[in-house]
Amino acid sequence: MGMVEHKAMPPYAYPLDGRTLRVVVRAAKGTLKSVTAVYGDRYAPVEEAETARLERAGSDARHDYFQGELRLSPPRFRYAFLLDDGTDRRWLSEAGLSDAPPRHGFFQYPYINAADLYDVPDWLVDGVVYQIFPERFANGNPANDPPGVRPWHDQRPTATSFYGGDLEGVIQRLSHLEELGVTVLYLTPVFASPSNHKYDTTDYYQVDPHFGDQETLKELVRQCHARGIRVILDAVFNHSGFDFFAFKDVRERGAESPYANWFHIHGFPVRTEPVPNYETFANALPFMPKLRTETAELRAYLLDVARYWIETCDIDGWRIDVANEVDHAFWREFRRTVRAAKPDAYIVGEIWHEALPWLLGDQFDGVTNYPVREAALDFFARGRIGADGFAEALVQNMFAYPLPALQGSWNLLGSHDTERIMTACGGDPRKAALAAVFNMTWIGTPMIYYGDEIGMEGETDPDCRRPMIWDRAGAAAGGPSGEGVSGGGSSGDVVAPDAERAAAAGDKPARRGRWNEPLFQLYKRLVRLRRETDALRRGEARILHADPAANTVAYRRGGEEDGVVIVLNNSPRAREVPTAELFGARGGAGRGGAGAGRAGVGNGNGAADDRHADDGAGAKAHGPDDAVSRRQDAGAWTAAVLLDCTDGIAFGAQWPVGPQDGSVRVPPYGALLLKRS
Repeated sequence: MGMVEHKAMPPYAYPLDGRTLRVVVRAAKGTLKSVTAVYGDRYAPVEEAETARLERAGSDARHDYFQGELRLSPPRFRYAFLLDDGTDRRWLSEAGLSDAPPRHGFFQYPYINAADLYDVPDWLVDGVVYQIFPERFANGNPANDPPGVRPWHDQRPTATSFYGGDLEGVIQRLSHLEELGVTVLYLTPVFASPSNHKYDTTDYYQVDPHFGDQETLKELVRQCHARGIRVILDAVFNHSGFDFFAFKDVRERGAESPYANWFHIHGFPVRTEPVPNYETFANALPFMPKLRTETAELRAYLLDVARYWIETCDIDGWRIDVANEVDHAFWREFRRTVRAAKPDAYIVGEIWHEALPWLLGDQFDGVTNYPVREAALDFFARGRIGADGFAEALVQNMFAYPLPALQGSWNLLGSHDTERIMTACGGDPRKAALAAVFNMTWIGTPMIYYGDEIGMEGETDPDCRRPMIWDRAGAAAGGPSGEGVSGGGSSGDVVAPDAERAAAAGDKPARRGRWNEPLFQLYKRLVRLRRETDALRRGEARILHADPAANTVAYRRGGEEDGVVIVLNNSPRAREVPTAELFGARGGAGRGGAGAGRAGVGNGNGAADDRHADDGAGAKAHGPDDAVSRRQDAGAWTAAVLLDCTDGIAFGAQWPVGPQDGSVRVPPYGALLLKRS
């Protein structure tokens, strides 16, 4: 029968509501035909047990995942599983595998208490997040600029350069967020700090003077709320800045300082060279001393900071920097403090790896889902994995966390810490656009890093922190290389004087990127689609199709009756995807799928070699009118082109489609949305 695994704890058992327990069984791939839960009240006779069939909800390279729901009132659960491999039937309980039904040793979930339910705020799950690095978004008040600011058009930031971006600039550009349709604004740190990034806080109770003041922040939050936009700030509680008052006192007074136990200091006096004799963020960065959050006085100080900005400026939540290096007890107390100040406040932790210990309902509502980002970039941008590897990575992530934690986590393609998606895609806007379709339609809350929606480029920090491009004049034009799209050298580029000098010396000049209007329009459509489609906001995910030869992937969001299907073609050729895999094995004979009738605007970045190409199997592209003429009984589904990169970033028409079609045609680097008519 092979390996089979279950534990009565997340992610294998967790409550969906006050009466419903979700259970998951993981088994060796292909070994089980069916899994049935036999369950009942833990105080009731075994003979009164009920049954629930588990669905095979996903598979990766080595495992099948069976999933189902148990419902009881009162919600006190005792259960076991009946496993069938087609030739043998065995029971799985807490005692292991057995041939006979267990009389004791059942799995137990003793009670679903209201306080133990996941309570991710609805506004976050239903929203779209937009991340702003304030120093680089817009300069609204030059009077508060730090000395030596660079010209805004200089697209070569360094680790120490300043451009003058501030909170007033964000206020003045809120119309951009409105037009895009986002509902949540996340700001990287805004508190007093000597750096441009502000992750080295010197005063947790003061807005950095180069960003504005407390009244400016209040006004930003007020205007955001008036537009239906929530505001999340960045909490840096793993470490402080070098001139944080407590660390200054320790440097001056040594072991006599009342703040000496606020830090991890390994000797006095405090020294920075040759290496710090105290713990820091990352590898011996002396200007970011690590905080000892188990110290009661420091804990009280930081919790007051968290409470203060909610009560003073009405912010809606916190993003937690370096969340995995702070003790769990602190985060539990942090959650209680934040939720007491604002019951629907949201907390997200920056964690780059699997994060289940922080997602048990008592600490964070979600995390930055970097494992999904890495899988997406490996598939769409880097070409390191095929469709099968991509699908397997998604399935593994789906079953790593309880469903509410997945819904509350951020899906991102880039951030202030990473290369931008356009750069990862080699400047190819088609690939970046397809990645955006995935990010906006996969399970979780999508996050857009400022500028990604217009095709900005940038390598890792600090290059990914270029000033936002606001010149919308002239839609990007050029070939598939991305020239003139998002950093190319087309006419009208502005080159900074120092870049001109570098060019004269034989170095590659820094080029100003240009606003990619078709990409921006795609993002607007995707945001609107998600906000209008319940299945994309709250529906569960199921992988339906993954073809490594064609590089096509399809998945369903929501249920079979009320869900939608997304089909992605990560290839420069049009591809056919069998409808039998999209609708279930009910399809009729023949190929002849309806194709991507095209409409909308293009940007001239399509691959000319692939225009109107067949898919290598002799299938011919059909437009929607042709599809309708070939059959009148199309069924209750409609296919719509979300993305068509035959001749650039474009959008398409829609047409009826059903299982009997045999296949649907997906344009190059394109995407289809299938939904019930």
